[in-house]
Amino acid sequence: MTNLKKEHIFLLLAFFLVFILGYYLRSYIPTHADLPGSPYEVYSSNTPDKLLSSGEVHDYKDKATRYPVSQIINSFLPKFFKEIYLAYILGAVAIFFLGKELSQRNLGGFLAFAGYALAGENLLAYMTTIGSSSLCYIFIWTSLLFLIKYTKNKQNSFLILFIMTSLLSLMTYHTGATALIMILLGMFVSFIYSKTIDRKIIYSFIFILMFYLSWLILFDVSQINLVLNSINGHGKMFVFFAILTSLLILLGLFIISRIKFLRSEYFPLGALILSGFLTFYQGDIFSKILSLGVDNYYVSNITLNNYFAQAILLHVYAFALIPLIFKKNLNEETIFLRGWFLGLGIVFVGLYFEGYLARILDYSFPLTFILFSLYWLKHEKFRKTVVVGTLILLTISQLMIYNDPYSMRRYYTSEETVSAKNIIDLNFTGTIASDLRTSALFSHFGKRDVLFAREDQKLHKYIFYSPEKVRELNVSYVILSENMRVIVYGMNFETTPLTQETFNYYDRNFEKVYEDKTMKVYKIK
Repeated sequence: MTNLKKEHIFLLLAFFLVFILGYYLRSYIPTHADLPGSPYEVYSSNTPDKLLSSGEVHDYKDKATRYPVSQIINSFLPKFFKEIYLAYILGAVAIFFLGKELSQRNLGGFLAFAGYALAGENLLAYMTTIGSSSLCYIFIWTSLLFLIKYTKNKQNSFLILFIMTSLLSLMTYHTGATALIMILLGMFVSFIYSKTIDRKIIYSFIFILMFYLSWLILFDVSQINLVLNSINGHGKMFVFFAILTSLLILLGLFIISRIKFLRSEYFPLGALILSGFLTFYQGDIFSKILSLGVDNYYVSNITLNNYFAQAILLHVYAFALIPLIFKKNLNEETIFLRGWFLGLGIVFVGLYFEGYLARILDYSFPLTFILFSLYWLKHEKFRKTVVVGTLILLTISQLMIYNDPYSMRRYYTSEETVSAKNIIDLNFTGTIASDLRTSALFSHFGKRDVLFAREDQKLHKYIFYSPEKVRELNVSYVILSENMRVIVYGMNFETTPLTQETFNYYDRNFEKVYEDKTMKVYKIK
């Protein structure tokens, strides 16, 4: 048997094993949950059939109607494809071929896929069945694949496919659409800097941007207003600070590019050791970073430490790309990777100022899968140790997160579903309020009027953190859950769990009209 055949057999076996492991990790929560979905998935499952609403967005479900591609595709999918993790499979194909195209080796595709199969926690949660976010990510990765193919081969068919998949992503998920535009802006800068751009790419980028702006004006003007309100909310100095932050990042990258040790094989080895420590350490290291987000933003120590462990394991390979950022004479693959990196820098600045820190990893991880692959194709020292160790640690880290009680943000218990049904049967009249997680559960069982709010709104703050002010709200009943001692869910973020003091205050000051071991309903007015 030739060495080439042995390599192919090894890759097939390794691909199969990693694929099964990735599928298992994605199925871990659903097999231990009482409902087939996270709070967001349960809530969005009640999205009305209406498509392409216009005007201001009224609520979370209304937002989904502005980006109809996933709903349309799901309406045509046979039941079998809705039940398997089709998004995981399609994403695996896209990442594999991206890795293969950029490395020109099947092993490069496999290593990129292996990273995708096992990281990161939030991306794993999305890349299961076909949904708006998962489908958008697949379209983004596929569009980037066709872009690099066109850049290298100059075939118009690849350019057309790039445009088509880009447009599909813009019509699938609002956050992903904005991220794609930022990534393409980074690509544009990278191509211009190296003087390798042609007119067809320029026209394509302009067409995609015009389509995106037209789509927002027609169907999601709230997205434009959100950006404008954000700028106004941060004050007149917002643009200055955004530019200053970007310049400081560039300065930091320039300094880092001069540090030779960061390109040494010892650096990924050190990152592996550090990540191994973080995977098992349960103490508080990073909690102060949460202050950069919204008020009362909360993540448990175990989950937060493992988030950083996963990020460090793969993002360390970006340091190998940084020295190339300031060079002009590069090959097509490196110019492409630099553009992707620069685009993610713009995404980082935007999400940072909005407090969406965790979401940054959803967009940066795919690039690190590719960089992880390219790095270990070029370096032999410590390769087997670090590659195998990385895949093992990613798996262990994911299981550590799943077994953290904080992971209840991803699922519901059977006790919660029983309590929700009991409360619904009581037919309380008046306005009922709780958090997103509880509201989604009630919505799943047909009661769609349980209010919740953003983390910074009075409804959320008063109910959970200033109960002495709750009578100021136009609310008749408040639902509290014992699981809120672990997780409280605002519209976009998890916030600080409730203490016994909060429950005691409600017990002393409000009539308890329903109680079991899981949920309590208090009459406010």
